[in-house]
Amino acid sequence: MHPNIPSIIKDIFNEPDPIIWNGIWLETLELLLNDEKMIPVWNLYIEAIKKNHQNYKSMPLVQYIKWEIKAFVALVIKLKKTKSNRDEFSKKMQEYFKIKKIFVEHDISRIIFSVFSKK
Repeated sequence: MHPNIPSIIKDIFNEPDPIIWNGIWLETLELLLNDEKMIPVWNLYIEAIKKNHQNYKSMPLVQYIKWEIKAFVALVIKLKKTKSNRDEFSKKMQEYFKIKKIFVEHDISRIIFSVFSKK
């Protein structure tokens, strides 16, 4: 795990459950956690989640962040498995963010794609 990754991300994925996080799931998670390019992505995404939390006050913030982060990683893995190209990946990510009412720049999707597609 990259040392500058936000602490909440470190806490969420400190000891990933080997039943869930293995094979392509673990490989992709490690790419997302270890690449320095992901640090601003994680920071922006966490801030967007915090801002969106006002719509989900019944869930504690930390639990909501964990829920959203794990769903985000699962989507990245799904898109990686379908071998989406950069434009398809970006489109699907933006659709996901729109549904979740989490607004981030389009460049975020391109950064994520570049991180997992280099392997």
